[in-house]
Amino acid sequence: MSPSVDVRLIDSAEPEEIFRLYRIAGWVTEEDGDGWIPAMLRGSWARAGAFADGKLIGFARIISDGISDGYV
Repeated sequence: MSPSVDVRLIDSAEPEEIFRLYRIAGWVTEEDGDGWIPAMLRGSWARAGAFADGKLIGFARIISDGISDGYV
């Protein structure tokens, strides 16, 4: 049986969890480190996480001017 997936808005996330997803996607390497992630999260207008069995398995964020445009 597949685990259920819970998608919800989040205020924050552990940098290691986000970094793991970015590494899996091939967007960063281990050498890049995760020091930039807290600033990236703070600079996002909204953040959402997908969780299975309490583990972060997906992540999306919106960057926006807060007025008319936003990008996922």
